[in-house]
Amino acid sequence: MSDLQNFNYDKSFILTSLRVYSSTGKEIDMTTIIITLTIFEDIYNSTISGEFTVTDANDYLSNLPILGFEFVKIELSKPGSKDKLTKTFRIYKVDNITIDYGSQKSQAYTLRFCSEEFLISSGIKISKSYRGKRIDEIVKDITSKYLLTNKLKKQNIQQTKGKNDIIIPYWTPLRSIEWLATRTNVPYVFFENDEGYNFKSIDNLISSTPKREYLFSPQNVSLTKSAGSRANRTDIHTGAEIDTREKNVIKWEFMSYLDVMSATINGMFSSALTTFDPIRLKTTDHILDYNEIFSRAKHLDKNAGSFHNNFLDGTDKSINEKYSALIKFYPTNANHNTDSIISKKQPNINPNNVENWLLQRISKMEELQYFRVKLLVPGDTVISIGDTITFTMPQIYYKETGKSDDHPYFQGKYLITAIRHMITSKSYEMLLEGIKDGVYQAYPKAVANNDKINKLKGS
Repeated sequence: MSDLQNFNYDKSFILTSLRVYSSTGKEIDMTTIIITLTIFEDIYNSTISGEFTVTDANDYLSNLPILGFEFVKIELSKPGSKDKLTKTFRIYKVDNITIDYGSQKSQAYTLRFCSEEFLISSGIKISKSYRGKRIDEIVKDITSKYLLTNKLKKQNIQQTKGKNDIIIPYWTPLRSIEWLATRTNVPYVFFENDEGYNFKSIDNLISSTPKREYLFSPQNVSLTKSAGSRANRTDIHTGAEIDTREKNVIKWEFMSYLDVMSATINGMFSSALTTFDPIRLKTTDHILDYNEIFSRAKHLDKNAGSFHNNFLDGTDKSINEKYSALIKFYPTNANHNTDSIISKKQPNINPNNVENWLLQRISKMEELQYFRVKLLVPGDTVISIGDTITFTMPQIYYKETGKSDDHPYFQGKYLITAIRHMITSKSYEMLLEGIKDGVYQAYPKAVANNDKINKLKGS
């Protein structure tokens, strides 16, 4: 599968156990009949899911039997280390059944699983009002009372600002939480990783200390071909000596490099909001300027530059001044709580503050899709979605002697938004999806009076 296939120290996490527990009280160990096991984590999906394929000569489909109400407990471990990943899921589907027609004594099939909360949520609708509550308080109430889970720990739920009056109109619990995350003062996400459920702001996630330092270079690849050799260097965050073979990126590729057209249309760089007050019969216009919010926001890299360089197009305007590219309309109750006439008839009104979160969230979520990379790395139970890493991305060119080949714009810190754990009997690898919210160093500024550019724009 990769150049590092024969080096067990890179992929020495092993599948210790995979046991299926039937609703009839029976259980079986499928560890020895596994062909592949894949676990999916995604910061934009509420729950973890996955699948495993087996070769079955005992017809467990009939003899257990497998009905779609089973639990599967998966345990991964690393020899000589305390690092371990243990998770329990619900099986919900069987497919890809292939029978060995030659012997009629064996079959292969795939069992798909997910967190039980996903299935619980699918069968419940919430119709409830919350008055004067913070968003995080509502999320906590939904997870405990409707999803019946204690997997949202206190340390993994971040307090939001302001009180809200919310009505949930017959939505599933997970749909309700995802909607609530769009109404927070700064962009929040709700997701599951190995620590359970998380409800945190993007700012909180990108501010975390990197869990791993990854690099990719021909020199490191060649070192791994020498069995028993060790290539050590110092971790830039802890100062400790590390084995770079465990930090090497096996392969990497761009998932998205840039798309100015899509980012413009979808409101990343600039947009407009017209709020309408149904009580006062009044409208108010608001605009979002990417330069302004970028300068105020937290970023992965300390001195991050924005994704554009203030180039002026044929209209002599920068992309962050195209406010009509995306226009939104939304009701508001701003200042109703301080208006003596309105508040007298309905006291204790909580403003929805749409002016402070709608355009800002749209821009931030678009920004997180603007530049993405995919890294194939050795399996590592320490890394989860929501963590940050550093990646020393190389430039793709012939390196001059004495000159750094580190990418000037896309090296540095990344937020991990998705992980595909890929496990076989011989190896454990992970496919990481990482994003940046700005360039490592600022782009060269566009020269507005460049004669050549001005002539091209006019031709």
